[in-house]
Amino acid sequence: MAEHRDDPREHQYTWQQMEDGETHDDYWNAAMHEMRVSGYMHNYMRMYWGKKILEWCNTPEYAYQT
Repeated sequence: MAEHRDDPREHQYTWQQMEDGETHDDYWNAAMHEMRVSGYMHNYMRMYWGKKILEWCNTPEYAYQT
């Protein structure tokens, strides 16, 4: 992870933007809506969530804080 710490990121979001489903990604936004409404997220979407958190946060440490 340290090797890619400073790689350019096409999209960066705050935790609030991600939690509110205010990203460019319709799948992410739908998963976050479902989580807020029902408290449930499908297993595949949880894996997707973990991948995107690292991709969209400015540092791995910020991603891990979520």
